[in-house]
Amino acid sequence: MATLLKKIQLFLPPIVTDFLKKNIGYVGRAPWEYFPDGFDSKIKTGGWGLDSIAALQREKWGSYANRIGSANALGVNHESPQVSHENDPFFHNLLLSFAYVLALSAIDKKLTRVLDWGGGIGHYGLLAEELVKTTNVEVDYYCYDFEVFNNHGKALNPAYHYFNDENLHQDVDFDLVVASSSLWYEKDWKAGVDKICKYNSDYVYITRMIFILDKPSFVAIQRPKTMGYETEYLFWILNKTEFLDYLKSKNLSLVREFEFGPVTPIFKAPEQGTMMGFLFKKN
Repeated sequence: MATLLKKIQLFLPPIVTDFLKKNIGYVGRAPWEYFPDGFDSKIKTGGWGLDSIAALQREKWGSYANRIGSANALGVNHESPQVSHENDPFFHNLLLSFAYVLALSAIDKKLTRVLDWGGGIGHYGLLAEELVKTTNVEVDYYCYDFEVFNNHGKALNPAYHYFNDENLHQDVDFDLVVASSSLWYEKDWKAGVDKICKYNSDYVYITRMIFILDKPSFVAIQRPKTMGYETEYLFWILNKTEFLDYLKSKNLSLVREFEFGPVTPIFKAPEQGTMMGFLFKKN
């Protein structure tokens, strides 16, 4: 359905395609949909910890590496079926924002130590290495995620530090902790923030999440069929003020906000949001 909509929108004015995106749930299963029962629902979802997801990401790794390693624009989504040839301004914005964050955290350092919290098989590790390859900076990359992602990641990148025990590496001094499109899958997102803050790090970058301005935070369900994932998962749409207030209470100061552009509308949501990222520095 989503693929058909992309083809249709090539021939229709924006006002019509916007209407179709917001109302697609009336004619089929919406890829993103408001889920008022929240994480306390008894619904059974496949979630993220599936070997099939990790294996598909590994299958696309070579194409992603070729794109990242070239001189082309960085408009690539490692989960897209068109990873080898797409050029998406949204992801170009996303990845160059990470480049800024990485550069800031690596100033005056010969080695920058990065923890990717919920980092899959290690795409940000490869990106970080490519971004600094013309400098004298070395990247020491750690990746926390499910064991199935660790296993595929280790096979591809034996020099990276993969782990699935959140109690590990809390004695390591990191320059940057990144949580990209991972915190919003936590049943208790505030507890997720608490886990991230347990690591010793100068900077914390929480990114690739949808934030709203007026309504309270709510839960939605995602059906990622277009990415080839045969699963569903619940995720948070957070009120920006609530989020920033909680991060402030964790002794973190906001350094910069990032906006990445329009996102897929959430069917029946009380408020549509904006995909954003936030860089914090520990006080």
